[in-house]
Formats: sequence, structure tokens, C-alpha cells
Amino acid sequence: MKNMKKILKFAASALAFIFLFVFVWWYYDKLAETETEQLNNRLAEAPAPTKEREKAPDFSLTDSDGNETTLHEILAAGKPTVINFWASWCPPCRIEMPDFDSAYAQLGENVQFIMLNLVDGVRETRAAATRFVADNGFSFPVYFDLNQSGAEAYAVRSIPTTVFIDENGYIANTVVGLMDERRLLAELEVIMRTEQ
Repeated sequence: MKNMKKILKFAASALAFIFLFVFVWWYYDKLAETETEQLNNRLAEAPAPTKEREKAPDFSLTDSDGNETTLHEILAAGKPTVINFWASWCPPCRIEMPDFDSAYAQLGENVQFIMLNLVDGVRETRAAATRFVADNGFSFPVYFDLNQSGAEAYAVRSIPTTVFIDENGYIANTVVGLMDERRLLAELEVIMRTEQ
């Protein structure tokens, strides 16, 4: 008989605990639902944020003939521009180079390609980059960031990094990491569309 009373007390306590747990769970679920609904209503009433267009920062770069120029001098042509920050030792950079070369062959008349090699003089040299481009038969124009001013201006922290600039000199998008040809062509399509 004593055991039966203990079992009944335990069962009643367990049942009360379960009931309390279910009630608390239901209450918090309803509370969260109400808060979510209120937040959604506030967001629906708020004006859509406008994204400030950022002008492409200028920097110095050197072409494959050793002539120094600036990005703004290149942008003065008024064409959409793509800057790809890369190095010959970088495996993802090496993988995407054929896609950039193919895109340049297709769109080089309408889009300026700046394949900007990040020369540090130790891990990456002009000679190593030039040899890599020649060995692979790439035809895109190669530039060199000899003093890392381009990497600093665009806060490049990893490579490859690709910046898409419209014909008015505004940054349309920045992609960090490896891109396949389909993504590259889609990004180029966006900056070419803005010129029309």
C-alpha cells in the first residue's frame, strides 16, 4: 500500500511537471510568434534601405611594359571594368584564370580587364607572374601592384578577389574567392547592362 501511494505521488508529480513544461513551452511559442509578427509589421512599414554607390578608389599600377598608370586613368575610357587580384602561387587563382581568359576573348572589346598581380618580391615576382601567363597562353592584359596600393585601396585580405566596376566608375560588386565561368559572365553581364 505504501508503495502504491509513492507511485501515485510520483505519477502525479511527473504529470504536473509535464503539464507545466507543456504550458511554458506553449506560452513562449505564442510570445515568440507575437514578437515575430510585430517585427514583420515594423519591417513592412519601414522604408526600404538604399545602398550608397561607392566610387572605385584610385591607385597606381604598372602594365606589362613597365609603364605606371592609375585606375582612374584606365576608367576614363568609360567602359565597365573588372579587376582581378591574383598571384601565380595561388591555387584558386590558377583555376579561374582560363575562365577570365575566355571572358576576355568574348568581351574584351566591351569590358576592360585588369588582371592585377600582387607582387611582393618574395613569394610573388613579376618574372614568376609573367612566366605563368606566357606558359598558359593567356591573352588578357596583366598589371602589377608593385607597392600593394591596389590591395590596400580595396582591402584585399584573400585572393582571388574580383571587383566589378560600372562604366561610371562605381563599384557594382566584389567577389572574394574562386569564381566559375558562369558566375563571372553573370557578374560581367550586370556591369555591361548598366551602360545601356
